[in-house]
Amino acid sequence: MSAQITQSGLDNFSSRAMEPGLVKALRLPCRPAPARFGIAGISAGQDRSYKTHITTSGTGSREHEVARFARALGWLSIALGLTEILAAGPLTRWLGMPEQDSLVRAYGVRGTANGLGILAQDRPKLVGKWVQARVVGDVTDIATLATGLSYSNRRRGRVGVVLGIVAAVTVADVLCAALLTDR
Repeated sequence: MSAQITQSGLDNFSSRAMEPGLVKALRLPCRPAPARFGIAGISAGQDRSYKTHITTSGTGSREHEVARFARALGWLSIALGLTEILAAGPLTRWLGMPEQDSLVRAYGVRGTANGLGILAQDRPKLVGKWVQARVVGDVTDIATLATGLSYSNRRRGRVGVVLGIVAAVTVADVLCAALLTDR
């Protein structure tokens, strides 16, 4: 049985095609041809160019990334703070600094408060103030860890590794604070 296309069949199809649900179902995605050797393809009569790098132009792109960066630091603050609160004893013993467990718990409370402060704010200037508070906290952490580098501490190698990690996080905090207060 062969299908014959008649004028009435085309009219019937075109009227059905105008129905909203059917129009969406019939719409096919128009994708650009793949770019080869740095030349963009042409598809559906449109010249499409491909981005080869991340741009910071556009509305809110930089601000959005800085806000994501600050939120990540806020969550990091909460995670580390809770770890310091809940596991201060084992943590300080692992570092060979068991006499510092109360201080580490207090640092945990400070870190958790900083993280909550960062996540609770929606204005960049206020978030920047909380991130600056993280920087101050990082400096106190570094000062406390530096006391564990003495030759009498057999676990000073572990302290050195943790000190390096805290220093790296401090750089991230300083960078984020600078980006937030630059506005």
